[in-house]
Amino acid sequence: MLFFVIGAHNSSNSIRLVETAKRFGCKYSELIENINDFDYTTLAEFNTIGLTASASAPEEQLNMFIDQIKKVYAIEVLNFKEDENITFKIPNFLN
Repeated sequence: MLFFVIGAHNSSNSIRLVETAKRFGCKYSELIENINDFDYTTLAEFNTIGLTASASAPEEQLNMFIDQIKKVYAIEVLNFKEDENITFKIPNFLN
């Protein structure tokens, strides 16, 4: 399996996502900063890829990456997006 994170090389969130994928057994994990520079033919040897984006990456980048893959390969996209329900309390000194 191959796992991609769309994000910036100077983003700690992006880097952490790649590290997490590797830690959970996906040795082929890569950060993609510019989808226009990506060689989509490298996907030919993989049957399954994982794809996510860092918090600061626009969702349209993720969708454009998927659209580019569709131009080269017949793919099935499984969406595992989950609703977030995390809330953060305002520190007392700001109240």
